[in-house]
Amino acid sequence: MNILAVTTFDDTLQVALKKDTIYYAIIVKGQFKHSTNLVPIIKEICEKNEIMVKDLNLLTITRGPGSFTGLRIGMSALKGISVGLNIPIISFSSLDLIKQSCSFYDGVILPIIDARKQRFYTAIYNHGVKETEELDINAIDIKTELSVFPEILLVGQDAPKFLEEFKKSYEGKIILDCSIKNYGEILIDMAIDAFNKGKVDNISQGPTYIRKSEAEINRLNKEKLQ
Repeated sequence: MNILAVTTFDDTLQVALKKDTIYYAIIVKGQFKHSTNLVPIIKEICEKNEIMVKDLNLLTITRGPGSFTGLRIGMSALKGISVGLNIPIISFSSLDLIKQSCSFYDGVILPIIDARKQRFYTAIYNHGVKETEELDINAIDIKTELSVFPEILLVGQDAPKFLEEFKKSYEGKIILDCSIKNYGEILIDMAIDAFNKGKVDNISQGPTYIRKSEAEINRLNKEKLQ
């Protein structure tokens, strides 16, 4: 089974391919040039593994939360392939993916994505169970929900930014994991499990935006003034 995985929710672009039992990944960090890099990298990873895009059997991607532009680029590219070549697609929460990268940790996990303006996208996972909705919150406001836990794991490359303020109000033990993960391989494993359970995206599935974009906010503000 040939499976293509893409993550574009932050400034690190990840594209991974599983061909039979072989995993191959390309990671481009810190450029935020997904619109320029994504399609050429998809072609490159297929060519290096001697398959064509039409030979893919399954597509998988993170649908958000995260960078508005990154999510749109990623979802648009893979949905175009899905519709054009009739290949099923499965999308996952970016936070669920980050949490899954630390599934070995049996405790409270906070995956962190920088939402800008001193706010973060996160959710509370306790022993693998998602206990809250996906949040757009600052590091101080979440302290009440977390004060009952003696230890938490902060995970994600944006976790150090969150920690700067959070450690001022949280008295428990904090474990920090901000390493760059090979999310592609994890995403592929999640997709295989979902596909085997018959969970495939409807074609109407789009990115998950917790917050309105700046353009939407500006438009609404203008409408209020009219």
